[in-house]
Amino acid sequence: MNVRAAETINSWVEKVTENKIKNLIHSQVLDEFTRVILVNALYFKGAWIEKFHLTNTKKTKFYKSRNEVVKVDAMANRPSQNFSICISKELKAKLLQLPIHGDASMLQNLYSSLQLGVHRIFSDDDADLSGIAGEKGDLLVNEILQKTFIDVSEEGVEAAAATDLKIPIPYCGRKHRPQKFIADHPFIFYLKVKDMIIFAGRVTEPYY
Repeated sequence: MNVRAAETINSWVEKVTENKIKNLIHSQVLDEFTRVILVNALYFKGAWIEKFHLTNTKKTKFYKSRNEVVKVDAMANRPSQNFSICISKELKAKLLQLPIHGDASMLQNLYSSLQLGVHRIFSDDDADLSGIAGEKGDLLVNEILQKTFIDVSEEGVEAAAATDLKIPIPYCGRKHRPQKFIADHPFIFYLKVKDMIIFAGRVTEPYY
């Protein structure tokens, strides 16, 4: 029964994410204590409104830490009215918004005090999943499984995930004079569609 349930879940996730996310859950994760399995998957593919020219992609330094530096392929483009750069004093961060066709955009955050995480649903004392079943304390989460895929290229963005995440972005004023935005150290990024954040992640280990 557990094997069949895992196969059903994995097949659905694979279909929804255009074969980008495979084997999300293993049958051994399901046992006699399992009551509910919540599965959420998304797939997004969009093209930049202003594409990056492949000839501008160059090897550049990425500072994983103060003492660890690697060379990565970095896309580049000249300042444009399509790009929004703003500075948040509250978060001590610099943000870049890159528009995508279809009322979407990608935001990059260098670096902020934002923290990604959920804790209460794992606690016997604090977990309240009565909206699903039972009373407060009857159910709690003991494990979260997540697989993600994102490909950012000169043409656009392709992303898939087996979870959903919504995080508000604080308001910050747009700067009118051209500014440089150089993503040469760890940063947080978001994919936003119609003011809803559908994908969030953190880049600390760039592909090189």
